[in-house]
Amino acid sequence: LIDTGVIVAKDLERELFNLPDDMIRSVVGHLPDIDHEEYMFVSGFTCFISAWINFEKIARHKVFSAKQPNRPLFIGKVVNALVKNKIISRQDATFIKKITEVRNSLVHGVSMLVPKKNEIDMLIFITEKIKPAGVCRLD
Repeated sequence: LIDTGVIVAKDLERELFNLPDDMIRSVVGHLPDIDHEEYMFVSGFTCFISAWINFEKIARHKVFSAKQPNRPLFIGKVVNALVKNKIISRQDATFIKKITEVRNSLVHGVSMLVPKKNEIDMLIFITEKIKPAGVCRLD
């Protein structure tokens, strides 16, 4: 796996264009200021949600339901189908179910706890395992 890092808005101009601070001020009007704690939350949240979106998109494309072909499947059913078809392990499924609870708490405002980097890396690793698999049927 390659650690690509996360760029937040406050660093975008500097990273993309190597602009000095005075040029950023003239274009943006100010130097964006974000404290370390907020930066860590925003970058961790962005990284996690991006990894989750990618996982869910890829996982859903690998499971087909003949009974309801035009309806999105619950992620729990998708994960169960991936285990049944030996695309992911039971340990992977347990991890996905745990990280799903973390995701739900985070996006619904119940918790502000962002998964640790190694948990995000694990989600990315599981997603990479799913990519080469063929499509399997839920029914």
